[in-house]
Amino acid sequence: MYSIPAYFFAKVTSEIPMFFIQPILMSLIGYFALNLNLLETKCYFVFLFIAISLYVAGGGFGLLIGSAVSNKQVAVSLTPIVIIPFMLFAGFFVN
Repeated sequence: MYSIPAYFFAKVTSEIPMFFIQPILMSLIGYFALNLNLLETKCYFVFLFIAISLYVAGGGFGLLIGSAVSNKQVAVSLTPIVIIPFMLFAGFFVN
């Protein structure tokens, strides 16, 4: 019915507002609830930039897994296999 590039660009364009609204709401609640450096506004905008970047990267990773595998069950079982090595080398488990 539609070509693949038309579907992709329509999907990405329709999700652009949510790429900003959800991280802004999360950062407003989290930043001020945790009382992180309230004296400088620059620090909040750095935090907001990082939150938006992580949200976009996570959405891209989900789109990559979803387009690489045609079966939903395989995608669900493949995602932890790919994410766990990232967690191991990111330093989450190091004191």
